[in-house]
Amino acid sequence: LKDVPYVLRATGLTIYGDEEKKIMSEVEKVDGMGKPVSQATLQSWLDENNKSYIRSYDDAYNALATLCHEGIAGDKQTVKMPYLRHLMGEVGDKIPPQTFDKIVKGGEGGAGIKSDTCSLDEFIAFLQK
Repeated sequence: LKDVPYVLRATGLTIYGDEEKKIMSEVEKVDGMGKPVSQATLQSWLDENNKSYIRSYDDAYNALATLCHEGIAGDKQTVKMPYLRHLMGEVGDKIPPQTFDKIVKGGEGGAGIKSDTCSLDEFIAFLQK
């Protein structure tokens, strides 16, 4: 049950922390309280609810802009990769620094972020690829 939000995130959904309990409660009721959640239950929930958890460009932009404005992921309208690398290694699903670097550089093709800083728009456009 505790892995339900991670599994749903792996499908591409954006689930905020305060939404996790509601989702887990919904899926747990289907198979029975205290019992494992079946794949069929998860698929059914996903089919019914996935549109509510696909976030817009504006949601992503505003979240990142807030992190930058607060000096957590950069400053003002600039994303700083060292800040973001540290943040991603410390919270949430904790992405190791070497994995973060590989993702940001664009993998083997190298079509990613080329420097240690970029604009918010550039970073969001990169994430959309």
